[in-house]
Amino acid sequence: MSKAILFDLDGTLLPLEFNDFMPRYFGGLHTAFVSMFPDGSLPKLVLASTDAMVNNDGSRTNAAAFWIDFGKRIGASRQELEPLFESFYRDSFGSLGEGVGAWPDAATAVAAARRQGATVVLATNPVFPREAIEHRLRWAGLEPAAFDLITDYENMRYAKPNPGYYGQIAADIGVPGSSCLMVGNDVRLDLEPAREVGMKTFMVRSEYSDYGPDGFAADYEGTLKDLIGFLS
Repeated sequence: MSKAILFDLDGTLLPLEFNDFMPRYFGGLHTAFVSMFPDGSLPKLVLASTDAMVNNDGSRTNAAAFWIDFGKRIGASRQELEPLFESFYRDSFGSLGEGVGAWPDAATAVAAARRQGATVVLATNPVFPREAIEHRLRWAGLEPAAFDLITDYENMRYAKPNPGYYGQIAADIGVPGSSCLMVGNDVRLDLEPAREVGMKTFMVRSEYSDYGPDGFAADYEGTLKDLIGFLS
């Protein structure tokens, strides 16, 4: 059995795709900051600076990459802006999950991984601060304490689909890639780059599965219920 098991969040443990969530997120940002950005430009600015995180080369944290880029775009410093965004994530972000259901098998699968004695990682794309990710975990019926590592924009220096993201996780938890299993629903973001650093892969089959165009074959495949049996 693998020494570490990595779980993607969106479409894997949480029945919500990242691209489906972004309109909610941008709508929430616009409402919270409309007095500062009455022209509605904030979502586009945030998206552009998110690209700076996705293209981060490992020389700085994703948070630093975001704030350097974002500050240049709007002419303000991280010190001025970050407290305002922290208030948004603390006070408003949680309501963006209204109506998002939870898969009971998600919590069971994570618990099965823990029973194996494996290091359990929430390997969600690290483009949000920790507080936002914890909200999203709770939408999925999970608690942060279920994970030994949660990747966020403060502790990671790469983002999906950069294989460096998976390499950093392996280094941070002290487990070689060859002893890790990556569980995800997206070949391009979750499985192909994980395999590049030697990880085994489990494709979660659901309506959210994205196999991509190139015929990638995961080491294992099945529903969350199948994953529970596999881990047990």
